Amino acid sequence: MSAPVVVAVDLGVLSDTVLRRADARARAAGAPLVVCHVMPTLDLVSPLFPQQHASRIIDQVALRRELHDVLADRVARITHRSSSEVAIELLEGPAAQGIVTTAETREAALIVVGAHGGSALLPAFLGSVAGNVIRQASSAVLIVRGADEGAGPVLAATDFSDPALPAVKAGVREARERGARLLLANVLDVPSVSQSFAAQLFGGGYLISQVALTEMRSGAEKLLEATLANLQVEGEVVVLEGSPGQQIVAEATRRHAQLVSVGTRGRSGLARLVLGSVAEHVVRLAPCDVLVSRLTG
Repeated sequence: MSAPVVVAVDLGVLSDTVLRRADARARAAGAPLVVCHVMPTLDLVSPLFPQQHASRIIDQVALRRELHDVLADRVARITHRSSSEVAIELLEGPAAQGIVTTAETREAALIVVGAHGGSALLPAFLGSVAGNVIRQASSAVLIVRGADEGAGPVLAATDFSDPALPAVKAGVREARERGARLLLANVLDVPSVSQSFAAQLFGGGYLISQVALTEMRSGAEKLLEATLANLQVEGEVVVLEGSPGQQIVAEATRRHAQLVSVGTRGRSGLARLVLGSVAEHVVRLAPCDVLVSRLTG
């Protein structure tokens, strides 16, 4: 059996959509589904009223039982799975840490978590539960925004580096499972001729000729086509110019993409908390779901 899919449910407005996305991913992979929810932590010991300790323990037990029943009912209604087909875990403590620990304990292949703040995450994304899950997780993470998946493509971004390969493969898999078109994109991180000429006039810039830019674009297109051929898949390729994060978000918006697949390098220890700037920008501002894959090792 495939590695499980862990989905974090907070019972908020996105919960049903997050559950549906996670259920679809688990079914497509033939994987178990694990639903986790982080409970509010009650202060079980009051220095002023220690006699209330026993009643608070009872309250916590009752709350746990009630939350479990609510989650089980919602999971059954949304996924049409029986209670024996889904594992439900109630966690306490820091939400992101509990979600990541659950995923690592169960050796999950994917964590599914909802984004908050409408179509884009709030500027404080890296302090949010979703942001901390992405920074800490060793597995792939799917950020669900709640928008309709629609008929747009799955956009897989690559800079032709090793960390980008898992994102391309994940994009191919998502496109197949969703019955969507695959759009393989590369961004030439170079200033345009006009931008570089202006920079040269005002100091510190350099000029890239239109001929050189055309050659770079042609080379990138050939590499994208070769990538599709090596993976034995059909898809459209597009070469963009400018800031990678901004251009990927802009293309996803213009194409009404269902999902953007990006990669980042896997790390261990404190260094794992660093998310690549391109991936961070896409996760914060893309108008659709975003799948972040890590190259581990």
